[in-house]
Amino acid sequence: MIPKVIHLTYAGGKLPPLYRQCIRRAKKMHAAWQFKIYDDAAARQVLEQHMPVLLPVYDGYPTAIQRADMFRVVVVYLFGGFYLDMDMYCHTPLDELCHFQLVLAEEKVLSEEECGALGHLHRSRIANYMFGSMPQHPFWPTLLNAMIARYRTAVSSERDILETTGPGLLTDIYHQSAALKEQIWLLRNPGTPCINECCGGLSCHFGTYASHYHGGSWRWQHQQQQRAAGVPAVVDTAAAAAVLEEHLQRNLDRFRRQSGALYVLEAYTSGEGHYDGLTTIYNRVKNLGEVLPDTHNVSDQKILVCGIPFLYEKQLSAANTNILFTTFESDRLPAYWIESINRHYHHCIVPHEAIAGVFRKSGVRVPLQVMHQGFTRYTPMPAQQHTFNIGFMGVPVRRKNLSRLYKACKTLQRKKIPGIQLHVHVSVMYEWVDDLEFDRMRADPMVRWTTGKYDHQEMSAWYANLSCYVFPSSGEGWSFTPRESMFLGIPTIISPIPVHQELLDSGFCYAMRRRGSEKAAFGVERHGKWACIREKDIATAITQVHKNYDACSAAARRGADWISGQWKNEELQEDLRLLVSSLV
Repeated sequence: MIPKVIHLTYAGGKLPPLYRQCIRRAKKMHAAWQFKIYDDAAARQVLEQHMPVLLPVYDGYPTAIQRADMFRVVVVYLFGGFYLDMDMYCHTPLDELCHFQLVLAEEKVLSEEECGALGHLHRSRIANYMFGSMPQHPFWPTLLNAMIARYRTAVSSERDILETTGPGLLTDIYHQSAALKEQIWLLRNPGTPCINECCGGLSCHFGTYASHYHGGSWRWQHQQQQRAAGVPAVVDTAAAAAVLEEHLQRNLDRFRRQSGALYVLEAYTSGEGHYDGLTTIYNRVKNLGEVLPDTHNVSDQKILVCGIPFLYEKQLSAANTNILFTTFESDRLPAYWIESINRHYHHCIVPHEAIAGVFRKSGVRVPLQVMHQGFTRYTPMPAQQHTFNIGFMGVPVRRKNLSRLYKACKTLQRKKIPGIQLHVHVSVMYEWVDDLEFDRMRADPMVRWTTGKYDHQEMSAWYANLSCYVFPSSGEGWSFTPRESMFLGIPTIISPIPVHQELLDSGFCYAMRRRGSEKAAFGVERHGKWACIREKDIATAITQVHKNYDACSAAARRGADWISGQWKNEELQEDLRLLVSSLV
């Protein structure tokens, strides 16, 4: 595990108010952690005692920031833990990240133009303002050797520093280290702009765990200051490079063994296909490892379980690392979910930060990670509708509010939109769902009700019939279908619930009104609350889209362009593979 130690550096003197605020926040969130603050003398002493071969290079750098860049890598390599810039403001405790071998964060995703200007081959730029790892991880000698290789670069601009010891160099080495990347968990930018608005775009965070406030004082060009070029002292770097290579080789095998293989528990039979969120996730990731019906015959392996936690307890062994990929729809988990997760699983993955918050608040103690679920990109087809066709797809459990949508459409048929049609597709009907409730709906000429597991072509054709897709769910754990309809350029109306927030923030879909919360009814059980959605508010949202259909259709086409670059299935598979390989 990564030791619960936070390393910080400061040249000396009185701390500025921003730094004091950030440190107070970090200590409040990590009361049981050890904090170490190094001034220049203490930093040099660490190198003298533990890595003296690096001192000629360290002392030879022409700028203090280059020495600070080198030291932060050295101290995490030697002792493990997390390094934080003094201006990193913590949002979430780092405890759950301690189960990884090494954690880096994406500073920002560069445009093609920015990549060209910086000479980068990869758009994902890696931050060096915060990172963590187990002691002696071989990635750090690789990075230190790269610093030595670029040591003789004269410093005439800020970019020279970024590319010789800073995030530019870290970015290059991360993307070049194919084998070591398997052991690194990379936190994606959470889709949040730079908190100081000085970098433009979505940037400058450590996942959802912390934000960078840019309180550092090393930069000079933006202050329009002149600075003479700095030339590194002439030193022999060969000895340092040789020692670092020894460190690298000594640790490679040890950490490679820790990565291990991935097995996938057979949560669903091969012929089931996908008909809801969990079956979709399972079928999307089952090819990442060998599928096992039971895991008691293996040990010291990583087991991925896509499903409801308590259903698979008998197939799991405590001799393995059991990783659960699941979700929940209300704001509080049932007690038996919490007990199952805490007792039988070592890690838990959920598809949205708001859901992770529900799991934490409910009492889940195992480390939680957020990973988007992707969505199916059906084939756009020529529009088939001749009337105003509303679409709904999914298993019609109570929280999805299909009955309220039906009543809203009936009201609109009588009063405002006589030609309205409701197209409902249900892949499967769960045994515990009261099917009789929908008999009247199926018999209504206004409704086009279809059932069965459609293939890709059939599903694409179903969507082509729609004028508008409406998803009035009170609570969702995945919410695939609004993403699918947006991708096809269909005007989409959704409920304002947490998993829909990014869709609503895009400005390309429409929200029905939410009237507070109501008790979350899962059959006869009640667990927490979810959104209260009324039929009149569904009707109002549909009316607005109908009245402004040309404008809504134009916005939907722009939305299709936007969402085509979001939540890619390949990212899910790659991120999941890297997550598993980087766990201890």
